[in-house]
Amino acid sequence: SHHNLYTVLNGAISFWLSAFFIWQLNSIIDFKKSQRIYSSHIAIIVVLVTLIFSWPMLRGNATNANYDFITTAIILILFLKTVQADKQTGSDIFCVEWIIWPVYLFTVRIINYPLLLLSVYGLYFLLKNRAWKKIIVNTVVCLLLVLPFMARNVILTGYPFYPATFGNIFNVDWKADYNIIKKLQDYIKYFNRVNTAFADINQTKKLSTPGWITSWFHYLFRYDKVVVVAALAGYLLNLLSIKRFLAFNNKSTKFLALVFCLQLVSWMWIAPDPRFVNGELLSGIMLLVILLVGNKSYYQGKIKATHFLIALFIGILSYTSFKIIKNENYQRFLLPYKIPQPPIKEVIVDNISLKIPEKIFNNWNPRCYATELPCLYIVNPKLRARGKSIENGFRLEK
Repeated sequence: SHHNLYTVLNGAISFWLSAFFIWQLNSIIDFKKSQRIYSSHIAIIVVLVTLIFSWPMLRGNATNANYDFITTAIILILFLKTVQADKQTGSDIFCVEWIIWPVYLFTVRIINYPLLLLSVYGLYFLLKNRAWKKIIVNTVVCLLLVLPFMARNVILTGYPFYPATFGNIFNVDWKADYNIIKKLQDYIKYFNRVNTAFADINQTKKLSTPGWITSWFHYLFRYDKVVVVAALAGYLLNLLSIKRFLAFNNKSTKFLALVFCLQLVSWMWIAPDPRFVNGELLSGIMLLVILLVGNKSYYQGKIKATHFLIALFIGILSYTSFKIIKNENYQRFLLPYKIPQPPIKEVIVDNISLKIPEKIFNNWNPRCYATELPCLYIVNPKLRARGKSIENGFRLEK
Protein backbone atom coordinates (compact mmCIF):
# COMPACT_ATOMS: atom_id res chain seq x y z
CA SER A 1 0.00 0.00 0.00
CA HIS A 2 1.17 3.53 -0.78
CA HIS A 3 -0.86 4.95 2.11
CA ASN A 4 1.22 6.53 4.85
CA LEU A 5 0.21 4.11 7.61
CA TYR A 6 3.20 5.10 9.75
CA THR A 7 1.34 8.27 10.67
CA VAL A 8 -1.53 6.08 11.87
CA LEU A 9 0.89 4.32 14.23
CA ASN A 10 2.17 7.66 15.56
CA GLY A 11 -1.39 8.87 15.94
CA ALA A 12 -2.15 5.80 18.04
CA ILE A 13 0.87 6.56 20.27
CA SER A 14 -0.38 10.12 20.77
CA PHE A 15 -3.81 8.78 21.70
CA TRP A 16 -2.43 6.14 24.07
CA LEU A 17 -0.24 8.61 25.92
CA SER A 18 -3.18 11.02 26.32
CA ALA A 19 -5.35 8.17 27.59
CA PHE A 20 -2.62 7.16 30.05
CA PHE A 21 -2.44 10.64 31.59
CA ILE A 22 -6.23 10.93 31.77
CA TRP A 23 -6.36 7.52 33.43
CA GLN A 24 -3.78 8.75 35.94
CA LEU A 25 -6.14 11.61 36.76
CA ASN A 26 -9.04 9.23 37.23
CA SER A 27 -8.77 9.37 41.01
CA ILE A 28 -9.73 13.06 41.02
CA ILE A 29 -12.39 12.83 38.30
CA ASP A 30 -15.36 11.78 40.36
CA PHE A 31 -18.69 13.57 40.36
CA LYS A 32 -20.02 11.72 43.39
CA LYS A 33 -17.41 12.19 46.06
CA SER A 34 -14.79 14.66 47.17
CA GLN A 35 -11.16 13.97 46.46
CA ARG A 36 -7.71 15.20 47.33
CA ILE A 37 -5.32 16.49 44.66
CA TYR A 38 -1.63 15.76 45.12
CA SER A 39 1.36 17.51 43.59
CA SER A 40 1.80 14.67 41.08
CA HIS A 41 -1.80 15.24 39.87
CA ILE A 42 -1.10 18.92 39.24
CA ALA A 43 2.15 17.98 37.47
CA ILE A 44 0.20 15.58 35.22
CA ILE A 45 -2.29 18.33 34.32
CA VAL A 46 0.52 20.77 33.47
CA VAL A 47 2.32 18.20 31.31
CA LEU A 48 -0.92 17.18 29.58
CA VAL A 49 -1.56 20.82 28.67
CA THR A 50 2.03 21.12 27.42
CA LEU A 51 1.65 17.98 25.31
CA ILE A 52 -1.50 19.34 23.69
CA PHE A 53 -0.41 22.89 23.01
CA SER A 54 3.23 22.24 22.03
CA TRP A 55 2.70 21.36 18.38
CA PRO A 56 5.54 18.80 17.81
CA MET A 57 4.31 16.51 20.56
CA LEU A 58 0.82 15.00 20.38
CA ARG A 59 -0.40 16.89 17.31
CA GLY A 60 2.83 17.04 15.34
CA ASN A 61 3.63 13.43 16.14
CA ALA A 62 0.23 12.29 14.87
CA THR A 63 0.87 13.89 11.47
CA ASN A 64 4.28 12.41 10.64
CA ALA A 65 6.22 9.15 10.61
CA ASN A 66 9.02 10.29 12.92
CA TYR A 67 10.01 7.75 15.59
CA ASP A 68 11.23 10.13 18.31
CA PHE A 69 7.93 10.47 20.17
CA ILE A 70 7.99 6.83 21.29
CA THR A 71 11.01 7.82 23.39
CA THR A 72 9.05 10.73 24.88
CA ALA A 73 6.13 8.47 25.79
CA ILE A 74 8.29 5.78 27.42
CA ILE A 75 10.37 8.28 29.41
CA LEU A 76 7.27 10.10 30.71
CA ILE A 77 5.56 6.88 31.80
CA LEU A 78 8.71 5.58 33.48
CA PHE A 79 9.31 8.87 35.28
CA LEU A 80 5.72 9.31 36.45
CA LYS A 81 5.41 5.76 37.80
CA THR A 82 8.73 6.17 39.61
CA VAL A 83 7.71 9.50 41.17
CA GLN A 84 4.36 8.10 42.29
CA ALA A 85 5.93 5.10 44.02
CA ASP A 86 5.84 5.03 47.79
CA LYS A 87 8.89 6.82 49.14
CA GLN A 88 9.27 4.26 51.90
CA THR A 89 9.84 1.42 49.44
CA GLY A 90 13.12 2.93 48.23
CA SER A 91 14.82 0.81 45.59
CA ASP A 92 12.12 -1.85 45.94
CA ILE A 93 10.04 0.10 43.41
CA PHE A 94 12.33 -1.31 40.71
CA CYS A 95 10.48 -2.95 37.84
CA VAL A 96 11.62 -4.79 34.73
CA GLU A 97 11.07 -1.67 32.58
CA TRP A 98 14.15 -0.09 34.17
CA ILE A 99 16.27 -2.71 32.41
CA ILE A 100 14.51 -3.38 29.12
CA TRP A 101 13.09 0.02 28.13
CA PRO A 102 16.43 1.91 28.14
CA VAL A 103 17.99 -0.82 26.00
CA TYR A 104 15.09 -0.57 23.56
CA LEU A 105 15.41 3.23 23.43
CA PHE A 106 19.13 2.85 22.69
CA THR A 107 18.17 0.87 19.58
CA VAL A 108 15.71 3.62 18.58
CA ARG A 109 18.43 6.30 18.74
CA ILE A 110 21.92 5.73 20.07
CA ILE A 111 21.82 9.28 21.49
CA ASN A 112 19.84 7.61 24.30
CA TYR A 113 22.97 5.79 25.51
CA PRO A 114 23.07 7.58 28.95
CA LEU A 115 19.76 5.85 29.74
CA LEU A 116 21.62 2.53 29.78
CA LEU A 117 22.70 3.54 33.29
CA LEU A 118 19.12 2.73 34.33
CA SER A 119 19.63 -0.82 33.06
CA VAL A 120 22.83 -1.07 35.09
CA TYR A 121 20.93 0.17 38.15
CA GLY A 122 18.21 -2.41 37.59
CA LEU A 123 20.65 -5.28 37.15
CA TYR A 124 22.51 -4.16 40.27
CA PHE A 125 19.24 -4.27 42.22
CA LEU A 126 18.54 -7.81 40.99
CA LEU A 127 22.10 -8.90 41.72
CA LYS A 128 21.86 -7.43 45.22
CA ASN A 129 18.71 -9.48 45.82
CA ARG A 130 20.20 -12.56 44.13
CA ALA A 131 17.31 -12.79 41.70
CA TRP A 132 19.31 -14.97 39.32
CA LYS A 133 16.38 -16.08 37.17
CA LYS A 134 15.27 -12.49 36.57
CA ILE A 135 18.85 -11.49 35.78
CA ILE A 136 19.12 -14.20 33.13
CA VAL A 137 15.70 -13.45 31.59
CA ASN A 138 16.28 -9.69 31.43
CA THR A 139 19.79 -10.10 30.05
CA VAL A 140 18.54 -12.42 27.31
CA VAL A 141 15.76 -9.99 26.39
CA CYS A 142 18.26 -7.11 26.21
CA LEU A 143 20.55 -9.16 23.96
CA LEU A 144 17.59 -10.00 21.72
CA LEU A 145 17.03 -6.25 21.33
CA VAL A 146 20.63 -5.13 20.84
CA LEU A 147 22.12 -7.92 18.71
CA PRO A 148 19.62 -7.59 15.80
CA PHE A 149 20.09 -3.81 15.97
CA MET A 150 23.85 -4.18 15.69
CA ALA A 151 23.56 -6.86 13.00
CA ARG A 152 21.33 -4.63 10.88
CA ASN A 153 23.80 -1.76 11.17
CA VAL A 154 26.72 -3.97 10.18
CA ILE A 155 24.79 -5.38 7.21
CA LEU A 156 23.87 -1.89 6.04
CA THR A 157 27.02 0.11 6.86
CA GLY A 158 29.74 -2.10 8.35
CA TYR A 159 29.53 -0.22 11.68
CA PRO A 160 27.55 -1.73 14.60
CA PHE A 161 26.50 1.66 16.03
CA TYR A 162 26.19 3.74 12.86
CA PRO A 163 26.49 6.74 12.47
CA ALA A 164 28.93 6.43 15.39
CA THR A 165 32.13 4.68 14.34
CA PHE A 166 33.19 3.07 17.63
CA GLY A 167 33.22 -0.70 17.67
CA ASN A 168 34.78 -0.71 14.20
CA ILE A 169 35.84 -4.37 14.20
CA PHE A 170 34.12 -5.63 11.03
CA ASN A 171 36.30 -5.63 7.93
CA VAL A 172 33.62 -5.84 5.25
CA ASP A 173 33.88 -4.55 1.69
CA TRP A 174 30.61 -2.60 1.86
CA LYS A 175 31.71 -0.48 4.83
CA ALA A 176 30.48 3.11 4.56
CA ASP A 177 33.09 5.70 3.60
CA TYR A 178 34.45 7.31 6.79
CA ASN A 179 34.55 10.77 5.18
CA ILE A 180 30.84 10.52 4.37
CA ILE A 181 30.09 9.42 7.94
CA LYS A 182 32.08 12.37 9.29
CA LYS A 183 30.04 14.75 7.13
CA LEU A 184 26.84 13.14 8.42
CA GLN A 185 28.00 13.47 12.04
CA ASP A 186 28.83 17.14 11.49
CA TYR A 187 25.45 17.68 9.87
CA ILE A 188 23.63 16.07 12.80
CA LYS A 189 25.61 18.14 15.28
CA TYR A 190 25.55 21.56 13.65
CA PHE A 191 22.13 21.33 11.99
CA ASN A 192 20.61 20.85 15.43
CA ARG A 193 22.59 23.72 16.91
CA VAL A 194 21.08 26.20 14.45
CA ASN A 195 18.56 25.03 11.88
CA THR A 196 19.83 25.49 8.33
CA ALA A 197 16.66 27.45 7.57
CA PHE A 198 18.21 30.24 9.66
CA ALA A 199 21.97 29.80 9.22
CA ASP A 200 24.27 27.80 6.99
CA ILE A 201 26.13 24.92 8.66
CA ASN A 202 29.49 26.48 7.80
CA GLN A 203 28.41 29.58 9.73
CA THR A 204 27.29 27.50 12.70
CA LYS A 205 30.63 25.66 12.78
CA LYS A 206 32.41 28.98 13.28
CA LEU A 207 30.48 29.74 16.46
CA SER A 208 32.61 29.21 19.55
CA THR A 209 31.71 26.97 22.48
CA PRO A 210 29.67 27.80 24.50
CA GLY A 211 28.84 30.94 22.48
CA TRP A 212 26.69 28.98 20.04
CA ILE A 213 24.17 28.29 22.82
CA THR A 214 22.86 31.85 22.49
CA SER A 215 22.17 31.35 18.77
CA TRP A 216 20.70 27.90 19.45
CA PHE A 217 18.18 29.27 21.93
CA HIS A 218 17.40 32.33 19.79
CA TYR A 219 16.31 30.19 16.85
CA LEU A 220 14.24 27.70 18.83
CA PHE A 221 10.51 27.76 18.14
CA ARG A 222 8.50 29.55 20.82
CA TYR A 223 6.87 26.40 22.16
CA ASP A 224 10.30 24.75 22.44
CA LYS A 225 11.65 27.76 24.32
CA VAL A 226 8.87 27.50 26.89
CA VAL A 227 9.47 23.76 27.40
CA VAL A 228 13.26 24.11 27.61
CA VAL A 229 13.17 27.04 30.06
CA ALA A 230 10.57 25.40 32.32
CA ALA A 231 12.40 22.05 32.28
CA LEU A 232 15.84 23.47 33.00
CA ALA A 233 14.31 25.60 35.75
CA GLY A 234 12.88 22.39 37.24
CA TYR A 235 16.23 20.63 37.33
CA LEU A 236 18.13 23.73 38.50
CA LEU A 237 15.71 24.66 41.28
CA ASN A 238 15.67 21.10 42.56
CA LEU A 239 19.46 21.18 42.58
CA LEU A 240 19.43 24.44 44.53
CA SER A 241 16.83 22.94 46.89
CA ILE A 242 18.72 19.67 47.12
CA LYS A 243 17.78 18.95 50.74
CA ARG A 244 14.10 19.28 49.94
CA PHE A 245 14.48 17.18 46.78
CA LEU A 246 16.26 14.42 48.67
CA ALA A 247 13.68 14.48 51.45
CA PHE A 248 10.58 14.40 49.23
CA ASN A 249 11.62 11.76 46.66
CA ASN A 250 12.43 8.05 46.72
CA LYS A 251 15.87 6.70 45.80
CA SER A 252 14.87 5.71 42.29
CA THR A 253 13.50 9.16 41.47
CA LYS A 254 16.79 10.70 42.60
CA PHE A 255 18.79 8.35 40.39
CA LEU A 256 16.39 8.84 37.47
CA ALA A 257 16.74 12.64 37.70
CA LEU A 258 20.55 12.30 37.76
CA VAL A 259 20.53 10.13 34.62
CA PHE A 260 18.20 12.57 32.88
CA CYS A 261 20.63 15.40 33.65
CA LEU A 262 23.47 13.37 32.12
CA GLN A 263 21.26 12.71 29.11
CA LEU A 264 20.61 16.43 28.68
CA VAL A 265 24.33 17.27 28.86
CA SER A 266 25.13 14.64 26.23
CA TRP A 267 22.21 15.78 24.05
CA MET A 268 23.32 19.41 24.22
CA TRP A 269 26.73 18.52 22.81
CA ILE A 270 25.75 15.89 20.22
CA ALA A 271 22.46 17.06 18.68
CA PRO A 272 20.44 19.64 20.69
CA ASP A 273 17.08 19.31 18.96
CA PRO A 274 14.37 19.30 21.69
CA ARG A 275 12.46 16.45 20.03
CA PHE A 276 15.25 14.03 21.02
CA VAL A 277 14.77 14.71 24.75
CA ASN A 278 11.17 15.87 25.11
CA GLY A 279 10.64 13.10 27.66
CA GLU A 280 13.44 14.37 29.88
CA LEU A 281 12.32 17.98 29.40
CA LEU A 282 8.72 17.23 30.37
CA SER A 283 10.00 15.28 33.38
CA GLY A 284 11.88 18.43 34.39
CA ILE A 285 8.59 20.35 34.20
CA MET A 286 7.02 17.75 36.49
CA LEU A 287 9.86 18.25 38.96
CA LEU A 288 9.30 22.01 38.80
CA VAL A 289 5.58 21.70 39.52
CA ILE A 290 6.11 19.21 42.36
CA LEU A 291 8.74 21.49 43.91
CA LEU A 292 6.55 24.60 43.68
CA VAL A 293 3.38 22.89 44.89
CA GLY A 294 5.12 21.04 47.67
CA ASN A 295 4.61 17.60 49.14
CA LYS A 296 1.01 18.28 50.15
CA SER A 297 -2.50 17.27 49.22
CA TYR A 298 -5.30 19.70 48.49
CA TYR A 299 -9.00 19.16 49.15
CA GLN A 300 -11.13 19.16 46.03
CA GLY A 301 -14.91 19.53 45.79
CA LYS A 302 -17.16 16.99 44.13
CA ILE A 303 -17.24 18.49 40.62
CA LYS A 304 -14.44 21.04 40.63
CA ALA A 305 -11.84 18.41 39.75
CA THR A 306 -13.49 17.89 36.37
CA HIS A 307 -13.83 21.55 35.42
CA PHE A 308 -10.37 21.78 33.95
CA LEU A 309 -10.67 18.65 31.81
CA ILE A 310 -14.16 19.55 30.58
CA ALA A 311 -12.94 22.99 29.49
CA LEU A 312 -9.88 21.41 27.89
CA PHE A 313 -11.93 18.87 25.91
CA ILE A 314 -14.39 21.53 24.73
CA GLY A 315 -11.46 23.63 23.52
CA ILE A 316 -9.88 20.67 21.70
CA LEU A 317 -13.20 19.66 20.11
CA SER A 318 -13.86 23.21 18.93
CA TYR A 319 -10.36 23.60 17.54
CA THR A 320 -10.50 20.22 15.78
CA SER A 321 -13.92 20.91 14.26
CA PHE A 322 -12.72 24.27 12.97
CA LYS A 323 -9.65 22.66 11.36
CA ILE A 324 -11.74 19.93 9.70
CA ILE A 325 -14.27 22.41 8.31
CA LYS A 326 -11.73 24.94 7.04
CA ASN A 327 -8.99 22.63 5.74
CA GLU A 328 -9.73 19.70 3.44
CA ASN A 329 -6.36 18.13 4.35
CA TYR A 330 -7.93 17.10 7.67
CA GLN A 331 -11.01 15.53 6.10
CA ARG A 332 -9.61 12.00 5.95
CA PHE A 333 -11.39 9.79 8.46
CA LEU A 334 -10.52 6.24 7.32
CA LEU A 335 -7.20 6.35 5.47
CA PRO A 336 -4.43 8.94 5.37
CA TYR A 337 -3.39 10.54 2.11
CA LYS A 338 -1.17 8.55 -0.20
CA ILE A 339 2.55 9.02 0.21
CA PRO A 340 3.80 11.63 -2.29
CA GLN A 341 6.26 10.25 -4.81
CA PRO A 342 9.11 12.61 -5.73
CA PRO A 343 10.55 12.89 -9.25
CA ILE A 344 13.52 10.57 -9.72
CA LYS A 345 16.56 10.29 -11.91
CA GLU A 346 17.96 6.92 -12.90
CA VAL A 347 21.60 5.87 -12.49
CA ILE A 348 22.99 2.61 -13.86
CA VAL A 349 25.63 0.76 -11.81
CA ASP A 350 26.92 -2.42 -13.47
CA ASN A 351 23.65 -2.82 -15.41
CA ILE A 352 21.50 -2.37 -12.28
CA SER A 353 19.12 0.59 -12.28
CA LEU A 354 19.21 2.82 -9.16
CA LYS A 355 16.61 5.51 -8.44
CA ILE A 356 17.73 8.87 -7.02
CA PRO A 357 14.78 10.93 -5.66
CA GLU A 358 14.70 14.71 -5.71
CA LYS A 359 13.92 16.95 -2.75
CA ILE A 360 10.27 17.85 -2.18
CA PHE A 361 8.31 19.74 0.52
CA ASN A 362 11.35 21.87 1.40
CA ASN A 363 13.05 18.86 3.01
CA TRP A 364 16.75 19.27 3.74
CA ASN A 365 17.50 15.99 1.92
CA PRO A 366 15.96 13.77 -0.77
CA ARG A 367 13.71 11.02 0.57
CA CYS A 368 12.47 7.75 -0.90
CA TYR A 369 8.73 8.30 -0.49
CA ALA A 370 7.23 5.04 -1.84
CA THR A 371 9.93 5.10 -4.52
CA GLU A 372 10.64 1.93 -6.48
CA LEU A 373 13.67 0.06 -5.11
CA PRO A 374 16.62 0.21 -5.17
CA CYS A 375 16.39 3.85 -4.09
CA LEU A 376 19.47 5.78 -2.97
CA TYR A 377 20.04 9.40 -1.95
CA ILE A 378 23.53 9.54 -3.45
CA VAL A 379 25.65 7.10 -5.46
CA ASN A 380 29.25 6.70 -4.36
CA PRO A 381 31.58 6.51 -7.42
CA LYS A 382 33.20 3.46 -5.82
CA LEU A 383 29.89 1.56 -5.67
CA ARG A 384 29.95 -1.76 -7.54
CA ALA A 385 27.44 -4.58 -7.86
CA ARG A 386 28.35 -8.03 -6.56
CA GLY A 387 26.44 -9.76 -9.30
CA LYS A 388 23.81 -9.29 -11.98
CA SER A 389 20.93 -8.77 -9.54
CA ILE A 390 20.23 -6.49 -6.60
CA GLU A 391 19.81 -9.65 -4.53
CA ASN A 392 23.60 -10.14 -4.68
CA GLY A 393 24.18 -6.78 -2.98
CA PHE A 394 26.82 -4.11 -3.50
CA ARG A 395 30.36 -3.36 -2.39
CA LEU A 396 32.72 -0.39 -2.35
CA GLU A 397 35.98 -0.46 -4.24
CA LYS A 398 39.09 0.15 -2.17
